Amino acid sequence: MIPGKKPSRNPAQPRHRGAGAALQGVTLVELLVAVGIVALLASLAAPSFARLRAGSAVSGHVNTFLADSRFASSEALRRGVSVTMCRSEDPEAAFPACAGAKNPGGWEGGWIIFADEDANNQRAEGEDLLRVQPAMPDSGGIHRGSGAAYNQIRYRPNGWAAGATATLRFLPRSAEAQLDPALGRTLCVSIIGRTRALARSDAACS
Repeated sequence: MIPGKKPSRNPAQPRHRGAGAALQGVTLVELLVAVGIVALLASLAAPSFARLRAGSAVSGHVNTFLADSRFASSEALRRGVSVTMCRSEDPEAAFPACAGAKNPGGWEGGWIIFADEDANNQRAEGEDLLRVQPAMPDSGGIHRGSGAAYNQIRYRPNGWAAGATATLRFLPRSAEAQLDPALGRTLCVSIIGRTRALARSDAACS
């Protein structure tokens, strides 16, 4: 004790809550209100999330097509032989082949890239398979905008394509999302095989 200082008559004691000050629990009404708010917010966010997923899937398909077409062009230039990128009905088969002209499917079914040494747009025994793109089950279709089917792009040894121009429409999977052109994409293929993407499924290649 400090000299000259009187001890306190009421030394500090820890304070405890009495039974009447006990913490109150959440009432059933409050819980129901909270659940309702969460459900409302989830219902408002669901359409935006669905749109985001649809747009992201389409963008991924477009980017894959762009990357593979440029790969095919560079391989033709590097190897000094024609390289073909073609739509395939079964790209993951033991010996995958290009889809026939009468097949109504689109590029969403997958494609292959191979060294087309005889430049006939069909893979033969001994021609190297360079890349395989499996089917895209989350796609709503990858089709030519108009005209006959567009089944392959063959790049010559100089890296340029031999063929006609094309407009490919990349669509989201759901029928509802397909009604909004902003969720799709358009891919333009030039006369020499250069590819570029446009932001909507109803865009025009110029």
